[in-house]
Amino acid sequence: MELLGDASVHTGTNARPTGADVHAPADNRFGSAPVHLAATSGKPAAVAFLLERGAAAHTPNKMMSYPIHGAAMVGDLDTVMLLLRNGADGQQLNGDGKTPLEMAEGRSDDPG
Repeated sequence: MELLGDASVHTGTNARPTGADVHAPADNRFGSAPVHLAATSGKPAAVAFLLERGAAAHTPNKMMSYPIHGAAMVGDLDTVMLLLRNGADGQQLNGDGKTPLEMAEGRSDDPG
């Protein structure tokens, strides 16, 4: 199986698409597509899996936030790079007028 970028996903030789819509927004106030949710999970392999199946790396949710903003917000550089290699815009402003870099700068690694 050819993979996007440097990410690696093992789905097994018997894996088949189930017909699930990789673009279907979540049924919540944000309307985030699966790629948005995966981008904030800290699991670049999940993002790669969705991108391989046609998910768009550069698509907003209802709040005008893009997957790259979520990945930057949680500090997941691997996912940020994967999204950039697959069409995300590193200068895209979200609904709050912030770039992915500004989202990353605004995060706190201090638990206390």
